[in-house]
Amino acid sequence: MALDWLIRTYAPTWLAAAGLTGPELQLAELALVKDAIELQEALVALHAARRETHAAWSSALGAARPAAWTPWAAGRATAREAAWRSAGAAAWAAARVAVGEIAGDRARAMSRDIAADAAATMSRAARAG
Repeated sequence: MALDWLIRTYAPTWLAAAGLTGPELQLAELALVKDAIELQEALVALHAARRETHAAWSSALGAARPAAWTPWAAGRATAREAAWRSAGAAAWAAARVAVGEIAGDRARAMSRDIAADAAATMSRAARAG
């Protein structure tokens, strides 16, 4: 149940906040993740959403020179941690028990990365605006 929440609620909420509605809808409309079969299908959608959020974050950086990336990387790390802490350790502990460790770890990591890139994209847009 907790892993399903990470995939179909947590990550899509961050995607929606960053204006990335395509991957948001794709994750939110997945079947309930209750076993390894649904988890494998969710991993495919998570990979696609991860590519889009990373591309959005990279695009938000623009054509900055590598030396100028350091502050943005620090901002991204801060946004990542803020996004992840909102999920809570209890949700992850419950999710790990319910599904296999490796697939669950991959889904958790991608959900976290999606939220982090979405949060960093929002942060960059706020600074630019």
